[in-house]
Amino acid sequence: MIKHFEHLWEEAEVVVSNFYESKSEDNMIVDFTSLTSANNLLKKLTSSGNKEDQYECMGDLITFLCFYSKKYDINSYAALKDSINNMKIDMLDEDD
Repeated sequence: MIKHFEHLWEEAEVVVSNFYESKSEDNMIVDFTSLTSANNLLKKLTSSGNKEDQYECMGDLITFLCFYSKKYDINSYAALKDSINNMKIDMLDEDD
């Protein structure tokens, strides 16, 4: 059975929050305590020519986002939808 992205996201929120709430900072695979780790992942993603490394970095970045959407009870769908709508408005404003 194929999972829709929304269901996979919700599952990831639960798994990552359960996994990391029991870990100390020293034992975390991805450091969720600062934006430095997200920036490091972005740098690794953009600098690596290796698709396997990029795939892993993208998974870690999405996991990072899942962690924070669960922690702060953020509706990720609504946030993404608003962001896309704002980008569309900005694009229309640039055309004027």
